[in-house]
Amino acid sequence: MADRKSVQFDLEERGVAAEFAEALAERLDRAADRLHPEVYDAVLTGVTLAYGEHRRSLEVLERSNRDLDEIQTLLSAFGEELQKLDEALETLAAYTLRMRSQSVTRERLLH
Repeated sequence: MADRKSVQFDLEERGVAAEFAEALAERLDRAADRLHPEVYDAVLTGVTLAYGEHRRSLEVLERSNRDLDEIQTLLSAFGEELQKLDEALETLAAYTLRMRSQSVTRERLLH
C-alpha cells in the first residue's frame, strides 16, 4: 500500500518540508501498510498540523532572536553615546573647576 516514498510524497503534498517529510516517512512507512486508508489520512493530517505548529514556533523564535539582536545593537550604541556624554561632562567639570580656581585667585589679587 504505502511505502516510504509515497508517505513522503503525501506529506510533501500537504505542505511538510521535504527533509522533514523524509525523516517522518522512514518511521511512518512501517505502520502505514497496516493502517486503514482513513486512519492513514488522519495520521498524515495530524502530522501536518503538528508540523505547522512546529514551523510557527520556529518563526516566533527566529523573530524573537532578531528582536534581541536589534535590542542588543541599540543598547550597545546607547552605551557608546553615554560614554561620550560622560567624557564630555568630565571635560566640562574640569573646565568649570579651573574657571572657579582662576576666579578665586583674581579676587584675592584685587583685594
